[in-house]
Parts: sequence; C-alpha cells; structure tokens
Amino acid sequence: MGERSFVGHARTIGLFTLLSRFLGLFRDILCSHYFGAGILWDAFTIAWRIPNLFRRLFGEGALTAAFVPAFVQRWDSGREEDARELFNRIITRLAILLAGIVIAGIVITFLLPLFADDQKTILFSRLLRIMLPYLFLVCIAAIISATLQSLNHFSTPALTPVVLNIVFITAVFLSAGKNIDLIAIGILVGGIFQVAILLPPLLKRNIRYRPDLRGGEGVREVGHSFVPVIFGLALVQVNEIMDSVIAELFVPGHGAVSSLFYGGQVNNLPLSLIGSSIATAVFPALSSLKSNKKDLLGKALRGVFYLAIPSTVGLLLFSHEIIALVFEHGAFEATERTARNLQLYALGMCFYCANTVQVRAFYAVKDMVTPVRVSAAMVVLNLSLNMTLVWPFQEAGIAAATALSGMASFLTLRYILRKKLPEMAELKVSKTVVLSGIASLIMGGIAWGLHRWLFVPLFPGNNTGSEMGRLLFPIGIAVVVYFTTTRFLGMEESKVLFSRIRKN
Repeated sequence: MGERSFVGHARTIGLFTLLSRFLGLFRDILCSHYFGAGILWDAFTIAWRIPNLFRRLFGEGALTAAFVPAFVQRWDSGREEDARELFNRIITRLAILLAGIVIAGIVITFLLPLFADDQKTILFSRLLRIMLPYLFLVCIAAIISATLQSLNHFSTPALTPVVLNIVFITAVFLSAGKNIDLIAIGILVGGIFQVAILLPPLLKRNIRYRPDLRGGEGVREVGHSFVPVIFGLALVQVNEIMDSVIAELFVPGHGAVSSLFYGGQVNNLPLSLIGSSIATAVFPALSSLKSNKKDLLGKALRGVFYLAIPSTVGLLLFSHEIIALVFEHGAFEATERTARNLQLYALGMCFYCANTVQVRAFYAVKDMVTPVRVSAAMVVLNLSLNMTLVWPFQEAGIAAATALSGMASFLTLRYILRKKLPEMAELKVSKTVVLSGIASLIMGGIAWGLHRWLFVPLFPGNNTGSEMGRLLFPIGIAVVVYFTTTRFLGMEESKVLFSRIRKN
C-alpha cells in the first residue's frame, strides 16, 4: 500500500469519522438538553467509560496493534490461509476472555452498592450492568474491523461508529430525559448492529469464523506483542478514568466530570478526524513488508500537523461560541467551565494526533516496548499534574494536565524515534509546523476580526440562528483563508490534498 491508497483511505475514514462526530455532537446536544451536567450524566459518563476502556485495550488498542502486522505480513507473502487461521484463533481467545470479564463485571456491579449505597453509586452500578455486554460486542467488532482494514477495506469499519450514534440518538429521544436506562440499552443494541454490518464484507473476502483454540507461531507472535502493549494502554486508560475520579472527589459540587466530558467530546472531533483517521489508514501500510516506512511516516505526520494546527487555533478562539451553540440548551448550565476545559484540551490536540501516528510506527516494526515505557512515564506525569493542578484550578487543572502530558509524550517519542529508528527519523516535519503555524495565525486573525466586528453586529441576539451565523460564517471564511494561504506558501500537503479532491 503506497501513498496513493494511504491518502485515499485516510480521506474515506475521515469522511465517515466526520459524519460520526457530527452525529455524536447532535447526540451530546440532546443529552445536555435532557440531562445537563448533574448527577445522572456524571454517573452515566463514568459507567460509559468502562466498556470504552476495554474497547481501546482489547479492540482498537493492544490487540489490534499486535494483530495487524502479523496478519498483513502473512497475507502479503501469499500465506492467506495462515492469515485466516490466525484470525480464527485470535477471535476465539478474545471471545473467551471478554465473556469472563463481562460476567465478573456484572457480579461486581451487584456488590458495589453494598460498600457505597449513595444515589450516584447505585445508579452507576445499574447502568454499568446494562452496558457491560457491549464491551464484548465492540471488541469483537474492532478486531473484525482491523482485519478488513488490513485487506484495504476501510469504509464499513469507518461506518460502525455512525451506526452506534444513530441508535444512541434514537435511545435518547425515546428516553426524553426521563429514563437514562434506555440510553444504556440503546448502546447495547448499537453494538449488535455494529457487528452485524461487518460480517458481509468479511464473508465476501472468504473469511469465515470457525472456533479454533489451537496455538501456533502466529498466536505466539501476537501474544508476545500484545502483552507489553496492553500493559501500557491499560495504564493510559486507567489514567483517563482517574481523571474522572479525581474530578469527582476533589472538585466541590456536581458537574466537574460532565464538563470535562463535554469539552473532551468537542476536542475529540478534530482529534479523531485527523489523528485517528490518518493513523488507522497508514498502519497497515507501515506494517507491510513492501512499504517505504520512512516516506509513509513522514507524509502521515506532516498531514497531521497541516490539519491539526489550524484546528487548535480555531478551538482556542471560538471555544465559548462552540460550547454555547452545541450544548447551551435545556438543563445545561456549564458553558464557561466547559469552554475553558475545551481550550486547555485543544492545546494538546496536535501532539495527541501526532502520537497516534508515531506509536503506530513503533508497532509496525514490532517494537512494542518503547511506547509502553513512554506511556507508563506519562501516566505518572499526568497523575502528578492532576493532583497538583486540581486544587488551584479545579477540573481545568485536569484538562491542562492532559495537554501537558500529550506534549511531553510527543517530544519523548520523537526523541526515541530519532535514536532507535534512525532510518525513520528525518521526516521534515519542522517546515510543515512553521508554515502551518503562520497560515493558522493569519487565518485566526481574520476569522476573529470578522467575528468580532462584522458578524456579531450582523447577527445580534442569543437565539440559535444568530449563534450559528456568528460562528459558522467566520469559520467557513477561515477554512478558505487557511487553504489559500498554504497554497500560496507552496506547502506540499496542500498540493496533495487538492490534487486528491480534483481527482475525485
């Protein structure tokens, strides 16, 4: 898989991700309208993090990182039957492990209220009990998705989050703010649909699941890679849960967890659209025995910064307007604190986007240990910053700690990449960062000036239409200004993007 297919696949993933994220924002608008930032949504948010933790660990995280290189290299070398057997053996082992986790988790949800019988713990336990089977479904879906991506089929895997959001939104409408259990049930139903839509393209490629508990070279290879990666990812994901726990324990009153959640959701739109899309598209290519890894990695990182830097500037300038437009409806009353969290998260967005690509570079050459060591160090750093900053800045300190940890992780991975993998080190990223930064400052200045002195007077009032006019018009102009400026500056990334658009 070369540059042509990698860029095309990244665009496909990005389009579906964009659709999914817009549906996700609409979903969050509904949730903020019906549930606000209080006890119900705090409990749901913490419970929802648990299946997502395992999705990232066993689905999209460690197992995918270990499985994709082994599968791709067998398929590329003509050992297609070996690749199919590897798929069956990994899925079988994963299903058994996940079933055990779900059963153990359900038992724990019955025990938790015996130790803490407050309203939020009881509610959290009930919601988690309903959603735990989704953990099984989403992890199986993630491995099937990784298999299809390894075979250069990206559209259906990219569609699965869209399906979940559609079911989620339907559940929110049905609940009408009166029964949050319906949303948890909707997530479980969404997981069933996610697996269902992945099966036809898998069967079309003559991959049919048959239970297989046998071992073999492939299973040992995946297992050897899986263990260190899951350790590192487990630390990171547990740390994310600890962000919520620290906010709940050390920030007075209710709403800290929810405001972090809503701010993170908006920040995740460009993060997923840029970082995850590019990393997902380039990973099978980096894992191939036939690829030019240095060339692919350089293009991927330059593409990340080309798109992430202006996104960061946009979020910093318009965080309040975005949060007000998206969430300031119904029961939601946390605009200021959520906007502040979004600004702080945005400061680390470029680095987190780049980290998703850099980590894949280590995985592609089967160096699973280096990212684990860096992750462990960053967990310690993040927790230390959390406990230092939460006291003076409340939940904003937690958001700031996340951004600072992302920056430190990027610099550390970049340094090690230069030392351990010198053949992949000279990626010519600095020029892209400087030129994108210049274009973003020009873009930001024009957009903010137009917003402040033209569109605010043009669209007075606090109704939704006026808020959209004040925000969307300057953002649309900003996009045109940025891409025009980067073309004028002769940036290669701009030429690649526009050549793809013309060809399609």
